[in-house]
Amino acid sequence: MIFLKYLDFLKKIILANFKQLKRPYKIFLVVTKSCGSRCSNCLIWQEKPSKELSISEFELIAVNLGPSLSWLNISGGEPTDRDDLLEIINVFIQKCPTY
Repeated sequence: MIFLKYLDFLKKIILANFKQLKRPYKIFLVVTKSCGSRCSNCLIWQEKPSKELSISEFELIAVNLGPSLSWLNISGGEPTDRDDLLEIINVFIQKCPTY
């Protein structure tokens, strides 16, 4: 059964190279711009603080993507700076049950 899910994922990847999908199978989600590091290759720490998305806003994203989402890349600044990071991850696990 898991083999069929991997085939479905592979199909999404291949189709995305030839046509625009109705919904993305992969998203790059910046959960915060906060970062305590001062890396020379990344200047996100220089950005002015801005309002971050709330759990309900992440839930809205997850609900709209639903089972089409197979790949979630969580990034930021430093995602672990958010106290509610596990809650954000759980929202996507519950609302986007791909596997």
